[in-house]
Amino acid sequence: MGRLALVVARCRRRAPRTAFAPTRVARHVGALRAVSRCCARARALRRLHGRGRAALAARVGGSASRGAGHAQPARVRSSDPRGPAVSSPIPTTFVEFKERTERPRFLAQHYPVLLAGSLLDVGCDRAVLRGLARGPYVGIDFSPEADLRQDLMKEPRLPFPDRHFDAVVCSDVLEHLENVHAIFDELVRVTKGHLLVTLPNNWNSARVRLARGHGAIAHYGLPLEPPPDRHRWFFGFSEAEAFFRGQARRMGLEIVELRALEKPRPLAVRMVRRALAGDGERYRNKYTHTLTCLYRRPDAGR
Repeated sequence: MGRLALVVARCRRRAPRTAFAPTRVARHVGALRAVSRCCARARALRRLHGRGRAALAARVGGSASRGAGHAQPARVRSSDPRGPAVSSPIPTTFVEFKERTERPRFLAQHYPVLLAGSLLDVGCDRAVLRGLARGPYVGIDFSPEADLRQDLMKEPRLPFPDRHFDAVVCSDVLEHLENVHAIFDELVRVTKGHLLVTLPNNWNSARVRLARGHGAIAHYGLPLEPPPDRHRWFFGFSEAEAFFRGQARRMGLEIVELRALEKPRPLAVRMVRRALAGDGERYRNKYTHTLTCLYRRPDAGR
């Protein structure tokens, strides 16, 4: 009987459970609370929206329900360079560029209007768009692949007449130039149709390193030797958007589209980040890596 009792006791013995580290538990609890706050905020906004519609219906003597003859207002992206009274939401594309050639291919895929006619590629790097353009192509850069090698810091004027190209592309270049405003004027001068400009969100690249308190920030810092190239400007998403909208007003351009680019992350991660950020502006300043802007001349095609 003694041996049988010992065997039964051993069979009933369970393996010890692995205890979670306190910091790990705290992170999970914090994430769940953040998602809960996000859901509560969404429910509150829905209730507020319902009360607002009911009050409006009572004021005009109509029904608060979505009935026939009561069209819902649509969000329209205005072509007015001053922008609509309330800014339209900026769409987001989740993409990560691991190779330098991936960015121009992405732009060609999402903005095919740029490839239809003559194209000027300012800061062409490896001139990837040359093989994709259907019309005449000219690339400007320091690189050997460029058709025209020009230092825009020393020679800001582009050697082309006014309204010479159907489209102009300037992708992640302006932040490298001290005379960024003069170069932007030149981009507008030589295009007769569309202009695509992209700017990086420098806050995003610096966020993790600053939070950890160590490491150098790419394109900035204090190197031992003079670098061949570096960023001259440090700005976030909000400043890039303000720059694009301000240039449209100043130069009389139409903004066809503003688009945010963000690294792909699981939906749960994005929800937690948005809940912790508190609003859309802070979220995009922290987590988007690029802002693209497609302009068009109001008199394009004339």
